[in-house]
Amino acid sequence: MNPTLIFGPMLQPNLNTSNAAVLAFIDGTRKEIPNSAKTVVDVRDVADAHIKAYENDQAKGRYLLIAESVTWTTLCEGIKSALTAIDKKDRVASVPTKLSSEILKGGFGAPPPDHTLFDCSKANKDLGVKFRLSKEMILDTIKSLHQQKHFK
Repeated sequence: MNPTLIFGPMLQPNLNTSNAAVLAFIDGTRKEIPNSAKTVVDVRDVADAHIKAYENDQAKGRYLLIAESVTWTTLCEGIKSALTAIDKKDRVASVPTKLSSEILKGGFGAPPPDHTLFDCSKANKDLGVKFRLSKEMILDTIKSLHQQKHFK
């Protein structure tokens, strides 16, 4: 299984890398929105893919697990919507609105403003995986961060 940046609810109380990136937009650590796009997947879809591959004798090889390629700007809009949905409107102001002028180089994927192209048809076809979209991932990530008391 080859997942990408993984969002979604956490079972553990400690922050993982992906959810720490989301929290940085809420707690004021991040002052600007990175000028790049990321490929993302939900942790529940990654777990589902692992189970389906284990249960399927025909499953073999590598499976790319990506739901979508989204900009950090889109993810920040999702964070604001999620904060409003869980009645934390006071936190919306801490989410940055300014796009960084720095173009990140040397990373994986397409350079900004392009989105990374991907093909997960093998995971869809062989495993029957249906990926959640970033809006749902971010909402459930925010709910989990709040329930785990990573922000008030």
